[in-house]
Amino acid sequence: MNEKEAIIKLKTCNDKAAFAFLYRSYWAKVYNFTRLYITSAVDVEEIVQEVFIKIWENREALDEEQNFAGYLFITMRNLCLLYTSDAA
Repeated sequence: MNEKEAIIKLKTCNDKAAFAFLYRSYWAKVYNFTRLYITSAVDVEEIVQEVFIKIWENREALDEEQNFAGYLFITMRNLCLLYTSDAA
């Protein structure tokens, strides 16, 4: 399965295997990028989980023709900004 197929299956069939594929493909990248913004490992893990929850919740709006990695990282950045504004 490739990324485009996974997104199509996720958004049209609620395919959990497709979601798992995307999760495994991107978890480490999202985690490492989040660590650039957040120092607490526990908070980083929470934010990363929230990113993937948002992907699942908004799966029907995903566009297989768009940059999925970009969508993930924008979601992560927005959650980091919310986290840092709440912590202040």
